[in-house]
Amino acid sequence: MGLWTNGDYKIYVELSVLEADFRDVYKSYINVSTNRKNMDTVTVNLYKATAERYLFVAEQLKVAKNGFDLRNLVIYFGLDNEQQNKGDSFIVESYIRQLVERGNAALFYKGNRIFTLKKIMQLEGTGVGFGYEVRIYFDNAENYAFKYYIHNNW
Repeated sequence: MGLWTNGDYKIYVELSVLEADFRDVYKSYINVSTNRKNMDTVTVNLYKATAERYLFVAEQLKVAKNGFDLRNLVIYFGLDNEQQNKGDSFIVESYIRQLVERGNAALFYKGNRIFTLKKIMQLEGTGVGFGYEVRIYFDNAENYAFKYYIHNNW
């Protein structure tokens, strides 16, 4: 089991599930980069660099021990970027969140096993700059397991 910690929340997920998903994404990016003859080399390199990151993370998960800190995984789209190589990847967090939402993760809050969470969406901004801040939490929206932003544009 891998561990994703956020404040009072501890989320445990099967490493093999993430590994399989990441290997599938790797294959998809490689297929796109090799089968689309009309792509320029910059685009091909973007896909290949992203694919290699997915493969590297899948390999890390394959040999990871129980309790592996999933925040150490780094996945992002694009060429190598020193800032994004520091960990705490939004893509990994999105996968963890999806597993939680589907009931495929063990969720603990303040040391107690919980089975349900709440979600609140708050409108932010106006005009073309509006969107929603989403928080997923147990009993206090300020103490959330996940927080992300959905931007609505034209």
